[in-house]
Order: sequence, then C-alpha cells, then structure tokens
Amino acid sequence: IAQDEINNSGGINGRQIKIIQEDGKCQAKDGLSAAQKLITVDQVKFMVTSSCSGELLGYSNIAEQNKVLVLNSLASSPKITTAGDYIFRNDPNDNDGGKQLADLVTKKYKKVAVITENTEFSQGIKQVFVDTFTRNGGIVVSDEVYAPESTDFRSIVLKIKDTNPDAVFLNPQAPANGVRLANQMRQQGMNQQLYLVYMSGPEVAKDGAMQGAYIMDAPGFIGGSGQKLLEKFKSVTNREPGYPYFVGATYDAVYILAQAIKTVGDDPTKVKEYLYKMPDYTGTVGTYHFDQNGDLVGVNYVVRQVVNQKTVEVQ
Repeated sequence: IAQDEINNSGGINGRQIKIIQEDGKCQAKDGLSAAQKLITVDQVKFMVTSSCSGELLGYSNIAEQNKVLVLNSLASSPKITTAGDYIFRNDPNDNDGGKQLADLVTKKYKKVAVITENTEFSQGIKQVFVDTFTRNGGIVVSDEVYAPESTDFRSIVLKIKDTNPDAVFLNPQAPANGVRLANQMRQQGMNQQLYLVYMSGPEVAKDGAMQGAYIMDAPGFIGGSGQKLLEKFKSVTNREPGYPYFVGATYDAVYILAQAIKTVGDDPTKVKEYLYKMPDYTGTVGTYHFDQNGDLVGVNYVVRQVVNQKTVEVQ
C-alpha cells in the first residue's frame, strides 16, 4: 500500500520504489538465506522487514557487513538493541513489555507459573518478566519450556497444576500454541488468571479458554492516518488486520525510509545517520523517533483484556 501511494505520487525525487519480497519463515536459517539472496543477487540497499526476533538476529551480521540498512517492525528481543549499527526497529523492546507485565501481575498475585516457547522472542521476554517479578517480591513456582513444534502440553500442564500458582504467564511465539495451552489447562481444571504478551489477534479473542486473559500489547492504529490505513487495508485485502500495530509499523517504515532517502539520498550510511537524528515521526502507530541503538522511543505498551470474544484496552 505504501509503495503504491508513494509511486503514484511521483516516487522519491522522481524515482519509483521497487519492493522485492522474500520469506524468512520466522527462522534464523531461512532468514539468512533470504537476506543473502536479497543482498548479493538483488543488491538491495534497504530492507523493510517483519522478521521474528530470531530470524532478524540470524541475518543482522550479513546486513551489517554489507552496510545494508534494516528497519524492522516486528522483532522485539532485547538482543536486537546491540545487533548492529545499521539495524533499526519501530517495534517496542521486550525489556519494556516484560517489566510492565511483571508490574501488572505483581499488583494482584504472589505466585506465578511461566510456560515459554523455546524461541528468541519468548525466551527474551521471559527473562525480563522473571527478573522483574521476583525483584517485586513475587515467586515463580514453575518455569517450563517447550519446543516450537510441540502441540501436546499435558505433561507441562500437570506439572504446573501441582505447584498451585495464583496466575499463569503463557509465553508462546505465536497465538496457536497459546490457545492450545489455555485449552489444555482448562481441560485439566486449571482456571487461573492468564497473562500473555502480544497475543491479541482474533484467534485468541474468539477462543473460550482465553476469556478474561490479560495481554500486554503494542497499541493499534492511532489518529487519522491510522484510520485511513485501516480502511485502505480492508478494501485491498477484504479483511481486518490480525495485528494492526505490525501492519501500521511496516507501512510507517516504508514512509520513514522514503523520507530519509528524499532528504539525504540513497546511501545507506547517510540514511543511517539521518535515522539516528530523525525528529519525532508521526505515523499510523504513534509519534516516535529512534535512540542511539536504533530502538523505538515514544510508543508504549497497552494492556488489553479478552472480553466477549474481543480484546478491549483496559489500561
């Protein structure tokens, strides 16, 4: 959508944007292969990516070595802060989300069980959550980890049931396993309060086992530009976006790079320097800029709750 809008308005200083797409499949190995092809064969200078954290960390070195600028709108692992001088993101850092979630849980509960998928994103946010929660005086009574390909969680559920937690932090990479975990917990008679991060899509909201769950989440579309993008997205795809923030942040990323290139030219090093000094940018997901590490500044997490098959902002 952003590409078409910019090109139909004359492009960048008269030049058209061409987007070349590759799928990193949320895996470090596949992400590296995709990045190698884009950099060595297509000779791209800029990558607007919606890579998972592990995937981005898998190709950040090759991007850095080739001075290819990456602007990511999905990866949130704390490790990305130090991934490279050419690596930027307009997605919030899990350091913030994990701390805010731990503070939220601490207000109501003392004993918590944690179930985490063995991925870069999930492990990163777990560590921040556990560190903050225990520092707040909470007790993690069970800390279980499962492989990404797992679908049967009965043994894990029985382990945490025996510890009798007050609440449970479900920490999957993607919603499908979160839903499976919640259902298998309910089947074993566990009715504890559930907490999640980012998992606010329709597959979570519409599942009965998730009713009442609290979700630490990035905000959605904001302001008039956000509403315009939402309407255009629906007209183009004939559906609602599952995760509005990621749609909006990716859309913003194309415009941010276009603005930078229009201002300083298409040398990635000059664009990098521009982004570090960029004044607040008002986009579809908020008003923000980048810090000295290329991390997002200005967009905060919100708390949502699943109520009547919808996620409703409560804080």
